[in-house]
Amino acid sequence: MFPISQHVLPRSTLLAGQRFTSPATKAIRGVKCSEVAARRLGMLARTNEILTHQQFGTRTLILNRPYALNALNLNMVSGILAKLREWSDSELCNVIVLKSNLGKAFCAGGDVVAASKLAQEGNPKALEFLAKEYQMDHYIATYQKPIVSLISGITLGGGVGISMFTPFRVATETTMFAMPETQIGFFPDVAASYFLPKFDGQLGRYLGLTGARLTGIDVYYAGIATHYVPTERLPLLEARLQDITSPSYDSVNKVLEEFVEEPLQPG
Repeated sequence: MFPISQHVLPRSTLLAGQRFTSPATKAIRGVKCSEVAARRLGMLARTNEILTHQQFGTRTLILNRPYALNALNLNMVSGILAKLREWSDSELCNVIVLKSNLGKAFCAGGDVVAASKLAQEGNPKALEFLAKEYQMDHYIATYQKPIVSLISGITLGGGVGISMFTPFRVATETTMFAMPETQIGFFPDVAASYFLPKFDGQLGRYLGLTGARLTGIDVYYAGIATHYVPTERLPLLEARLQDITSPSYDSVNKVLEEFVEEPLQPG
């Protein structure tokens, strides 16, 4: 098997007690804050935040919450879990692709603005979101079929959680990785205390304590991504993955190796 190798919001927006300033909040002025928070976190009905596609033996999960840069809410987490469980039992599913429908971001983490608001009100739905998110991360980490995460664009916090434990993580020149939780008074969660110490030297500790960013090919060099593929090659890569006829990790790796960009040589 393969080794387990973060929507950026202004800090002022994330601090407890601050009013929402996101486009979503402005669009629904007049609704009570608790209802706004519940809707953002996915407690109220919302559709199409997770899209799916299937072609031959490939199943694709597409994050589709563009106004929040795909920040995860309960609706999305529950949808991801349900689809993964369905495909786990399908003999027709050989490989799963996890990607974004937004070019600039893969996933900007969990919707901490909504979760923080609900927590301040004592609403147990905030804890329900976190519990479900961590359950999803564990399920991905123990999944029995190959998953390929295309982490192109912003990949923060919870976005790291849903991709870091997939056996294949493809970075591009637009990838921006960070665990920024300490900047909002939280700690690096989504099992970061497990994977950060595995990075070479003190890099993991530095990233966890500072929330510093890694971009582009550096995400590959750090061991966060297993492969580095330019964005212009991603459509061909996805098409090629559809040719895989068995849930073989070696087969997936061979396909990915066909599209990687050669690392720069020293000197």
